[in-house]
Amino acid sequence: MDSPDINRTRRNNLLIIIREYSERELAAGESPVGMLGRLAKELGLSAGGLSQFKGDASGSGRNIGDAAAAQIESRSGKPKGWLDEDHGGDAFNPAENAFIEMARAAWRTTDAKGRRHLMQLAKRGFEGAKPGDK
Repeated sequence: MDSPDINRTRRNNLLIIIREYSERELAAGESPVGMLGRLAKELGLSAGGLSQFKGDASGSGRNIGDAAAAQIESRSGKPKGWLDEDHGGDAFNPAENAFIEMARAAWRTTDAKGRRHLMQLAKRGFEGAKPGDK
């Protein structure tokens, strides 16, 4: 399968897998540094390969072929064909991805005091959000 729609669906679903993994890791107290590399290893991919499949904020990235899709599904505990199904939501959101990249850059270029401040800002934002806000 190699159509623009299936490629977009697979990329969106890979982003769901990445998000789920990140949420589990952060909830377990793991450092966000190197998280993509750890997931890549778990999926049997190189960090660069996973990054290429994930793509960038504009949505461009390397197509996930059938063999890679089957491997990602198997290693992530998803059923066969899961990457090819639309699981709803907006896993690929350029604005969200741009924000995440900006936050990551801010995190990586500051010291411990700056990171504490970033965490305070994020928590303040979460606490101010109302249920159902997006």
